[in-house]
Amino acid sequence: MKIRTELPDNVKVRIDNLLRQAGEKERAGDFSASEMYSIEAWNLLPDPKFCWNFYSNIIPRDNLIFYRDTKQFDKAEHWLAITRETYGPDRNEVIEFLSATLWFEMGEFDKAFEEFDLQYKSFKTRPFQGHDKKYLDFYLSKKSKK
Repeated sequence: MKIRTELPDNVKVRIDNLLRQAGEKERAGDFSASEMYSIEAWNLLPDPKFCWNFYSNIIPRDNLIFYRDTKQFDKAEHWLAITRETYGPDRNEVIEFLSATLWFEMGEFDKAFEEFDLQYKSFKTRPFQGHDKKYLDFYLSKKSKK
């Protein structure tokens, strides 16, 4: 398990402000500005970037989701790699579920099914909760055909 350090308060405030602006811009449909604020927040993390409590995990994970949802798949794959690295060497079921959603959105359905199947066999429908129903529908439909 990685030991994480708290960011100095002045850095937290600046990053939180940027992330809030990124969220506001994304909700308003200004994806370019949202991306800019989010990357600026990541760049404000002092090096080494993977040692900070909360921010080292949340920013890469949220960038992965943002790029998946905006169909910028090369960038999403880049942030998936960073997310896996920051969460550590052990398999993280939440991140791997997100990877399956990325593969699904990329049209890599066999790869997505494999991960969804691992998750379903271990946890049934729990990993799918809180995510778009299309992922569970896809999994159950494909599973019933096997």
